[in-house]
Amino acid sequence: MKTSNEEDLQKVNKLMRNYSTNRPHTAIVSLIIFGFLFFSMFGLSTFIGKSNSLIIIIPAVLFLTCISIGLIFFSIPKYNRQLLSYITLTIFKKEGIVNNQILISPAKKKIMAISAGIFIICVPLNVLLGFFNLYDPRYMQPISAIYVVPFMLVIIFFTHPIAKINLIWPILYAVHAVLTIFKIPVFFDSQYLLLNMSSIFIYGLFTLLISFFVGQINLQKLKSKLAE
Repeated sequence: MKTSNEEDLQKVNKLMRNYSTNRPHTAIVSLIIFGFLFFSMFGLSTFIGKSNSLIIIIPAVLFLTCISIGLIFFSIPKYNRQLLSYITLTIFKKEGIVNNQILISPAKKKIMAISAGIFIICVPLNVLLGFFNLYDPRYMQPISAIYVVPFMLVIIFFTHPIAKINLIWPILYAVHAVLTIFKIPVFFDSQYLLLNMSSIFIYGLFTLLISFFVGQINLQKLKSKLAE
């Protein structure tokens, strides 16, 4: 039979675990930076597709290449960890540090790098194909789901296997793609195609905010429990 102290210790451990696995502070910062780079790439790809002047296209392509490198940088934890940690600690310094690091095997790192590379190649390619009218622009988001959803699943399962709430993100994006095929969601015409692609960040922010508030609730419960 468990004693009162053992039950209290179990409750504290559970609250600590729930808080540490629902602490998406770094992910929120990363999403903002990643979103900025993504929409910059999207906008430049659109601009290049519509431009007929080499004087404008050449520097735009060079800038697009730099943004692509930035996307690769922020897609691989090995390269972005220190910068994101610094920004996160500066913003959320009152909550301190939680050591919830997951060891990633060399094989998993290779898979993450490959998936990130495929993602980086497919983003501008999908955009350019859509704006050159090589397929119906309505299907730009569903086509993107083919490479976006696997990329997100790899990142989630390899870096945050415990935080199941994060699965809401790729699930919503996949459902959105299916509904789009059946013409159920709101669809913006070719002049506002960027708004169709923004669903990835809307669903991401929605998921991360849920995780953040779940973590804060557990943190307050933990403080109350320790104060008893």
